[in-house]
Amino acid sequence: MIKTFSGRMLWLMAFVLPTFFAPTVQAQSERFEIAGIIKALNDKDDNYLMQRKADSARIGDLPYMADQAILKAVLEKYGAIQSYQLTGIDSLHGFYKLNVAVVYESGRTGKPAFVFNKNGKWVHLDILRTRKEIDPVKAQQQSLSKVAFPDTVYTKFVLNGGLIYIPARLGDVDGYFMLDSGAPMVIFNKTYVPDSKLDATHYTTMQGIGGGFGNSGMAKMPLRLSDIRIDSLEAPVAEMQDYEALLPMKVFGLLGYEFFKNYALVLNYQNEELVLIKRGKEGAELTGAGKGRSDVKSTGKGNSALVSTGKENSILTIASRKYTPLVEIPLTLQRHIAIVSLSFEGKPIPFGLDCGANANLFKTTLLPAIAAHFDPEKEEVSVSGMGHQTGKANIGYIMNAYAGNQKLDDMYTAFSDQKIGAGNGEDALKIEGLLGTPFLNLYVTEIDYINQKVILYKPIP
Repeated sequence: MIKTFSGRMLWLMAFVLPTFFAPTVQAQSERFEIAGIIKALNDKDDNYLMQRKADSARIGDLPYMADQAILKAVLEKYGAIQSYQLTGIDSLHGFYKLNVAVVYESGRTGKPAFVFNKNGKWVHLDILRTRKEIDPVKAQQQSLSKVAFPDTVYTKFVLNGGLIYIPARLGDVDGYFMLDSGAPMVIFNKTYVPDSKLDATHYTTMQGIGGGFGNSGMAKMPLRLSDIRIDSLEAPVAEMQDYEALLPMKVFGLLGYEFFKNYALVLNYQNEELVLIKRGKEGAELTGAGKGRSDVKSTGKGNSALVSTGKENSILTIASRKYTPLVEIPLTLQRHIAIVSLSFEGKPIPFGLDCGANANLFKTTLLPAIAAHFDPEKEEVSVSGMGHQTGKANIGYIMNAYAGNQKLDDMYTAFSDQKIGAGNGEDALKIEGLLGTPFLNLYVTEIDYINQKVILYKPIP
């Protein structure tokens, strides 16, 4: 979740001790080099301010730690100070709040405050009171509304650790996005967003299937993925060091629901192929052809190497290979999450589909009801999610589960007390767990968001 000031800091700012006498004010002003801070603000000298800041420093009411990109963005918008006067100092538990009355060059007056620790490092520059929260989904929808999406899209992908990485170009850099149906939208990895593209004065709160997580602002970047070309995609920016540490590739971020919600999403793990199909409502006919290369210009119709009639019980053809439907099961959408039911001894249990999970993850509270269908392993593992949740899980294999009338092969599954599905009360996801790669890779899986159904296919010899 997005963090605000700690309770301690809010308390520090709320309780004011008697102001020091003028000689002490002057001495403390020199001690904390207020003149240097004011000069740096006027000169937009982010290097000086970075040298003077504490590790946990924040600016104004922005909900994240100050880094150099944030400093640059704020300084660009901050008006120069023409004159200032230190009016008082409040002290509490080793922190010092210096109150300043200023006149800006524009003629406007203000009363910013600067908080320092006992070592003279600033921990809070209270110079920004225009905290702007925006709806990242609406912002992204607006930028995507201008895009001419092809009817069909075909691309190969890289499977790493059981997760799907799709080749793409962000700006002028080639790399990958991780496909994540548990993410509400496209989310950029801050590592690959230039400072000039980052708007750190906006903040958002984001909820994924694994919980909420903070971000460093918003950015607009050009993106190309197979036949899809987007001149300016607006997306939240998040820290994703975990991906960089684990993967030998450039991961631009997450490719979430807003990007593919108007398609049927076809996942072929065995051949590492992704197909997006604009099926429309039931019965819409569709034909597409091409080589499916990411360097082929878009025709607007798609280069999918795919042919599908779109009719019920139709044969699906991907790159000259044919697949026939095994079973079709209904899905419901809650927020951006596709929910389907698996049956155990005839009892349906709802689960969320999450291709961003490399294992099925079920709630521990479900285990007693399906214990007869669980073959546990002895070891216990740690699990973590994008929302920085961590926990322990019992692992093993789920047996004799059914999707419709189709009996499924055994699936690697973890039972955990980790919170699954963000939200509380009526907003909480009505699921008992997540179906990740072990379910999605059993067959060629089509998730049809428009007609709200999942189709499982098997190859025709």
